[in-house]
Amino acid sequence: MNSSISKILSTKNPESTTVTKVSATTPVIFLILDELPLISLLNENREIDSVGFPNFSRLQKDSLWFRNATTVADGTPEAVTGILTGRYPNQERLPALKDFPNNLFTLLAGSYELRVLENVTRLCPKRVNVAGEQKRPATKRIQNLFLDLSVIYLHIILPVELAEGLPSIKHTWSNFWGDTNTGNVLVRFDDGYSSRMQQFKKFLELLQPAKKLTLYFQHIFLPHVPWEYLPSGNRYDYRGYGRWA
Repeated sequence: MNSSISKILSTKNPESTTVTKVSATTPVIFLILDELPLISLLNENREIDSVGFPNFSRLQKDSLWFRNATTVADGTPEAVTGILTGRYPNQERLPALKDFPNNLFTLLAGSYELRVLENVTRLCPKRVNVAGEQKRPATKRIQNLFLDLSVIYLHIILPVELAEGLPSIKHTWSNFWGDTNTGNVLVRFDDGYSSRMQQFKKFLELLQPAKKLTLYFQHIFLPHVPWEYLPSGNRYDYRGYGRWA
């Protein structure tokens, strides 16, 4: 078996994962907006453009922000993994817990409840307990496996024109049809593109008061190509104007 594939298929967490007790008393909201260059938000004085982006401007006035910050990679898997681990990209390593056992989620897992919505990464440990959630039974896991296989099969047999309406299988590893509860931590791995607004609404729903300190995390493909949203929030159909990778 290919060693990279085996890391994805294995259900065991790496033994080297370190869970640290954190003494912080503040909940954390962590939102990664994919393909949003900082320069797009700035005016001629290198301040947040209050006319074009009034809410970002309000946030800046009450925040510590880093005007000269930049990414360490031009690819999403490497860039997001770099943010979550503090390590430079390595093409030989997967954006998964097996290759990055020490990351933001494992750091806070001992002290925080994790409400995590990941897209291209799979760094959140499954063993973290969330109150009221139970591990999925084997029958449910098998059902989800066959649902994933059905998407792959349809992509293989259908003409391109008919397959365009199917969930993408390019940007995640599982749960192509929608939501799931993975292990004992609330996690979502999604198509990433076709339901971006639904993903963000799901994230907003997670921002509820909790008895335990909580990390709210989402990486979302906004405003990432394909650019399909107008300033009003209305969506236009970008299909038919050439395919995007």
